[in-house]
Amino acid sequence: DLHYPLRRQRQMCIRDSSGAEHPPNKAEHQRPNEVGYGLQMGGHVDQILGLIKIAVVFALLFGLPIGGVVAFVFMRAKKRKEERAAPWGALAEKWSGSFDGDRVVCERAGHRLVLDVQMVSVMQASSSPYWSDGGTFTRAQLSVPRAVAKVAKPTRVSFGQVADLVPAAKQLPGDAVIVLEPNGAAVVLDGSVTDHAQLELAFSVLFGLFEVSESAPFSVAPPA
Repeated sequence: DLHYPLRRQRQMCIRDSSGAEHPPNKAEHQRPNEVGYGLQMGGHVDQILGLIKIAVVFALLFGLPIGGVVAFVFMRAKKRKEERAAPWGALAEKWSGSFDGDRVVCERAGHRLVLDVQMVSVMQASSSPYWSDGGTFTRAQLSVPRAVAKVAKPTRVSFGQVADLVPAAKQLPGDAVIVLEPNGAAVVLDGSVTDHAQLELAFSVLFGLFEVSESAPFSVAPPA
């Protein structure tokens, strides 16, 4: 049949043209994967939103109270510093010292007197003779470039022991702490003290101990 090749070619052309009119749709083949990817991304978004909600709740429950406490402590410290300005400045002037807003420093012949405020934790207080407990304390300290007391390390003593040397020690507040050091001494008062009389008394006791030690290091009688 001479027309067979032509007929065969015509059939092939018809088949090719029908295939061109309806090309394979890649999107249809990929659609299941795309849907799964979308679901997966949606799950991640939900997780992220959940974490954000938890973070917001945590900030509201804990962040605001903590921030409030920090602000309160800062404001209280600022207020106490302002309250100390006048009495501490007067003390520095009387003892020919300087006051920088935080501490009083009096450099005198043969000795040095310093007044400052210390904030102490309970753990620090448990291992130190200076602090009765954790909290805020006003410390007056005497430093001398020679031996003052016959003690090997800072040692807390009673008012009675020191009063034998400096009678003014009996006038210190009942919660005050006296510590003798190999090269000095300290009087620690509870709280941020603004009473000029107490500050003056603390310096007077320390200066009295300095005068007693001028001839030789002193020792205190054992507690009764």
